[in-house]
Amino acid sequence: YILWSSKSLPKQKQHILHMRKEWLDTTEEWPVDVKKQLSKVTIHKNNFEGLFLSPNHPDVNGRLIKVFRELITNYEIDGLHLDYVRYQDAEYGRNPYAIAQFKKESGKDPRPWFLEMERSTSASSKLIGNMKRWNNSKRKAVTSLVKDARALVNEVRPDCIISAAVKPNLYTARERFFQEWNVWLAAGYMDWIVPMNYSPNMREFARNINVINDNLPKKYRDRIIMGIALHNQGPSEVAEKIKFSRLGKFSGISLFSYNSMIKDSRYSSTLVQEIN
Repeated sequence: YILWSSKSLPKQKQHILHMRKEWLDTTEEWPVDVKKQLSKVTIHKNNFEGLFLSPNHPDVNGRLIKVFRELITNYEIDGLHLDYVRYQDAEYGRNPYAIAQFKKESGKDPRPWFLEMERSTSASSKLIGNMKRWNNSKRKAVTSLVKDARALVNEVRPDCIISAAVKPNLYTARERFFQEWNVWLAAGYMDWIVPMNYSPNMREFARNINVINDNLPKKYRDRIIMGIALHNQGPSEVAEKIKFSRLGKFSGISLFSYNSMIKDSRYSSTLVQEIN
């Protein structure tokens, strides 16, 4: 769903950012001040990653599925890998068209709930229930894209693998980024899931794996490709995490990224020595 993350606007006038500003995700401001938002990119204000399409806008998923169809129809690709298949953060999803769609389907206007959440020191059970309904609708929007992508691949190119890079902690992925990737696996929407378990801290790395073990049956382990970072740790730390993953029966490993090996020609040879 990420659309643009450069400080400067795209030069191509047919870019979606120019043509479909109403598709942009937002926390509260509308219309979105694009230049003001992009000015945050370089300073990483409030974890701002760039401009995202709104997953719960009624037209966004359909557009993305058309892009996927073009790729798998016209090119003999072996796999379709989804990245940023999530919201930017918990407070996003308040695109006015998405709100109107929710109101149409549920008969409830969620905007008073947002105000109450922001003004209340403690949420009432009614407000908690209302926000749960709103958050479930956000989660459903992302899962719908994944589900539709699976159906598309089954129709056009059944031998194409579908994978996704996901937040490594299942709880955080589901509650903060509305990315219920355990459901995607269980429902058969994904062939591979790649948790971006990029923390250099071994305790945090192991904790994310423990959460997976607590929530997913062992039969899914061969479809989980453990993502390990190279850019923020040395070969010995990476080797330790590879060994830990293998001990946990996660045999698939994805190293991010190859750039670290290009920059340091000794990195890969040292890593192999450490593993052996």
